[in-house]
Amino acid sequence: MSRLIGFRRVKTATNEQNIVDLVVKSYLNRTQYGEFNTTEEVDGAINALKGLPQTINVQERIADLENTKLKISAKLNDLLMEKNVFDGDLNEALTEATRANLQNPKQMIGSYAAILGDAYERYENDIYSNVFKRYGTIDKVPAEVIDYRKKLEEKTKLYTSVFNAYNFIDPDTNEVGLLEPDAFAVAVDTNPASGKITRMELVPSGEVNRDIYMRTDTPLQVMEGLPSKKLPIYLRTFDGGISEFNKPVRSAVLGGFVYSGVDTAGKKDDVGTIGVGELKVQKEGEGFFKGLGRALVPKWFGWEENVFGRAQKDVAQNLRDEGVLLKNFQFDSADIPNGAVLRMGSRIFYSTDQNNEVLEISGKTEDEKLKNLERYLQGVGKDPKIAGMPYFVDRSFLSAPDGSSRVKGKIDENYFIPPSPSTPPVVGASTVAPLPVPQEIPQDTFFSGRPPILQESKESAGGFASVPDIIEKGKSFFRTNPLTKPFVEGFFGKK
Repeated sequence: MSRLIGFRRVKTATNEQNIVDLVVKSYLNRTQYGEFNTTEEVDGAINALKGLPQTINVQERIADLENTKLKISAKLNDLLMEKNVFDGDLNEALTEATRANLQNPKQMIGSYAAILGDAYERYENDIYSNVFKRYGTIDKVPAEVIDYRKKLEEKTKLYTSVFNAYNFIDPDTNEVGLLEPDAFAVAVDTNPASGKITRMELVPSGEVNRDIYMRTDTPLQVMEGLPSKKLPIYLRTFDGGISEFNKPVRSAVLGGFVYSGVDTAGKKDDVGTIGVGELKVQKEGEGFFKGLGRALVPKWFGWEENVFGRAQKDVAQNLRDEGVLLKNFQFDSADIPNGAVLRMGSRIFYSTDQNNEVLEISGKTEDEKLKNLERYLQGVGKDPKIAGMPYFVDRSFLSAPDGSSRVKGKIDENYFIPPSPSTPPVVGASTVAPLPVPQEIPQDTFFSGRPPILQESKESAGGFASVPDIIEKGKSFFRTNPLTKPFVEGFFGKK
């Protein structure tokens, strides 16, 4: 029998080590560059080793891989922190440029070009070039850091080329301005409750997020005297209810003007004056609102007269023909509507329905933060889709007007799980109570004739106030104003 011993595989420490090495190498072969660059890749190998008998060799290798995870996390946090701080400084500079140049769109575009060009150069010299010194090959750098450099370069070229088009005469065409303005878009965020502009960005028209923005029939006048060189305006939309032909209506507010439109409509659908495939600015008392028996958003008393003069009979048509003059509108980067998702670099927040109350979304990774946010939105009766429709803010937004912090707590995976009575709360867990599920708002009483066709106030797909909410706020304001109270009560009835 002794001769048969040679056919048996004797278990030794060397064989065991070979098995451990084989498991780790099999996971290294699945990585793009033959080395661990993400914590997820390391976790795969660790989980496989945990399925083996937990000998000393296996446990030592697991410990080594845990240390590798810590090094990767530290490297990524270092790089991403630098990028996010840099991005915060850049957004603050762009916000100030918007505020300072709102009356001169061409100069605003030029200021953006200069700021972005300087940012690209500083990022290239101060951050990006140091990556190679600290971390070796570029393959080990997070894609987010690399993509940010490319984004800065592309934006610098975009704003520079557009500014130059309005600054010099084209030698080939002898014209000033873009040859094809429709190739670009001015994406504008506004607060639908106030109509104030909160953010503007120039982007190629093909890159506009059509789920968030919709083109309007009122373009931007970049330079007076160039009527054919206006840039298309795309406004951030909110849920405007349901049309008579059962299609979701998208609405927006810019200053004192209300816009409405549907993405598509059939040939036989009576669309009235609402836009199809675009937002159309609505004249008071006509079109979409009148056709549905809806009262229009209360008139901004004297606003139109002050801007366009008493002789101007058709303000909406004037906007369509002449274009939007930004000097007639207000800009406030901090006028973010309640019930909105906010982003600042890699940080994600949620502005609750309470004024100046913001909750930060916590999580180790971007995916984890978004999952926690979506779980929270579902828990408070909001549409989780708005997680992908953020408003972008800078650091100044986090301070309330009285100087206090708007951030009142954090949302994590345990937000809706109350602590056990016998155990103390987890350190760092949010102490802010979850918001109650919004109650259905009863139908308004000021409609005459048939009931309104618009669906009653729901949280919009964008998480913002719907048209009925704006109407109710307007009614409340004007009822409390002694100058307008008799008019409002006579029209809408006493509350």
